[in-house]
Amino acid sequence: LSCTTAVNSDLLVTLPVQEKFLDRKSMLLKTHTFPVELNLTKKFLKVKKASIEDGKGDVERILAELKLDRQVNLAVTKQAMEILAKSKEGITVVFDDQELIAIEQGDTTNEFFGIAFDIGTTTVVGSLCDLITGKVLVTVSATNPQRQHGGDVISRITYANEGAGNTEKLQEEIVACLNEIINKLCKEAKVCTKHIYCATVVGNTCMHHLLLGLNPTQLA
Repeated sequence: LSCTTAVNSDLLVTLPVQEKFLDRKSMLLKTHTFPVELNLTKKFLKVKKASIEDGKGDVERILAELKLDRQVNLAVTKQAMEILAKSKEGITVVFDDQELIAIEQGDTTNEFFGIAFDIGTTTVVGSLCDLITGKVLVTVSATNPQRQHGGDVISRITYANEGAGNTEKLQEEIVACLNEIINKLCKEAKVCTKHIYCATVVGNTCMHHLLLGLNPTQLA
């Protein structure tokens, strides 16, 4: 709580020894590895083509190969139809606990990534993480575009409350910032965006509300 300390004379500020900063502009803590504890799984399969003798649907045949009863949404059903029709060497399926969330052509089991975001009032940081090794591959920072409406959370709460649609505008700004960071991370690491399967986002309560499009007025 250094912001509550009254400075009446010269003083010396000592930072923790373990803090390392990526650069002077953003002053971000750099993390090299993290423990992987996810329900996400990728698996390579060879699925038999439909035939007169076996008239099961595409999704049914995939689930039969997995020997599991999983939920499948409409988007994945569309993927199954398109990918199985042109897949010769096999497919890769991605599932989150009991839900099948993606189907990809060929063996992409080594392409397994996630994103970690820290949404600060001033700076937004994104790290591309390898979900197999637990290694942080690339970290990128950007200025929070909401700063144009005020440098602190109270200013942004005030702006959100000043007019209809302002909360949505703040949400659009931060989402656009996150997408820009994702594109930069993937370009630098040479990773395809479709191989990112999850994201973890942290931030103070106001930043959390604005990311989700929740009106933050009561926080003030």
